[in-house]
Amino acid sequence: MLYHGLYRLIFVTYLALMDITIRQERQGDLPAILYLVEKAFENVEESDHQEQHLVERLHDSDTFIPELSLVAVNGEGIIVGYILLTKVKIVSADSTTVSLAVAPLAVHPDFQNNKIGGLLIEEAHKTARAIGYGSAVLLGHKDYYPRFGYQKAIDYCIRFPFDAPLECCMVIELLPDALSGVSGTIHYPECMHENTKELNMQPNPDTIFPVKGCETVTYVKPTVKNPNIIVGEFTYFSDTDFEKHVLHHYDFNGDRLIIGKFCQIASGVTFIMNGANHQMNAASTYPFYIMEGWTETPPTTEELPLKGDTIVGNDVWIGQNATILPGIHIGDGAIIGLGSIVGHDVEPYTIVAGNPARVIRKRFDDELIGLLQRLQWWNKSIDEIRQLIPLLTDGNLTQVKKSIIKILEQNG
Repeated sequence: MLYHGLYRLIFVTYLALMDITIRQERQGDLPAILYLVEKAFENVEESDHQEQHLVERLHDSDTFIPELSLVAVNGEGIIVGYILLTKVKIVSADSTTVSLAVAPLAVHPDFQNNKIGGLLIEEAHKTARAIGYGSAVLLGHKDYYPRFGYQKAIDYCIRFPFDAPLECCMVIELLPDALSGVSGTIHYPECMHENTKELNMQPNPDTIFPVKGCETVTYVKPTVKNPNIIVGEFTYFSDTDFEKHVLHHYDFNGDRLIIGKFCQIASGVTFIMNGANHQMNAASTYPFYIMEGWTETPPTTEELPLKGDTIVGNDVWIGQNATILPGIHIGDGAIIGLGSIVGHDVEPYTIVAGNPARVIRKRFDDELIGLLQRLQWWNKSIDEIRQLIPLLTDGNLTQVKKSIIKILEQNG
């Protein structure tokens, strides 16, 4: 706080010499503000050059706060800088916190690099504190905003609802401990969605290539044609042509491969189906009955060592080059080590590895495993999962337990 106070004092002194005044927007200022914002972003490559329209929409929304629409005016009364902070929400599965979004911050090109933007930020922060707002969020330059106290949002388990470099997604506590215990995803007002295309994007389970610019990672479900291979939404394979990795899957056996949602299957993983099994209750295991030219009667299904369906739960991670043998059941949240050969069932949230695969350890204690199995986050809607992402990616398992218990209690 001492550093920020000194920084502000330097700004005030500097701008006093330039005859710059920071004040709240007044009636009649909006046309000049819109012109300023348009000019400020005119030559910015990363801009969609629609910021002035965003400002106009925000003025007409219920998120607009007049006290936090500030202009910088020079000695001739011309508006040369502008900042706007509007209300947003930080939403988790069990809480909603009101915050502020900084957008936009604009300085006329003829007045840039004169510290005007910095003083606008400091004055906006001061005003926000005075009227009771505890935090602010922004998407901005990683080297500029930290000098005003902004930190990476991910450090607070706060996420932005679009893809952007984590170091550019920032938050600040305007009041002490305002973000203590707060986590979740930022929800912007609808009027901002027109300006940020990513905010309207929804994950599509029918997309074949879900990673932009990468055609070696595929969602499995939309690629499968065999009706006896059933795969849940958002399960991906780090390769193409998943069905080629399901071996000895013959129609006459009738066995199925069933895989849940949100599984992560590495390249080289192979599923061996029941067609690989030979008759073992006779003197020879040779399959005369399927070879051309031999007339041996096929054994009945009762005489073959069929193991039934192969079933993989939800949110299972299968490491590179692992092999899953026929009829195996792998529980939700399990992890299969790379190169493992899995010949026995795997309990939920258990790590196995080796040849043959052996239990390494449980991922969590029994209480958390039970809570996760009751939560079944993979069966929730996309919007609900978005809200749960900070919880699902939180390494503080004690807090995770508390949050899940609260969610389950609220849902009855």
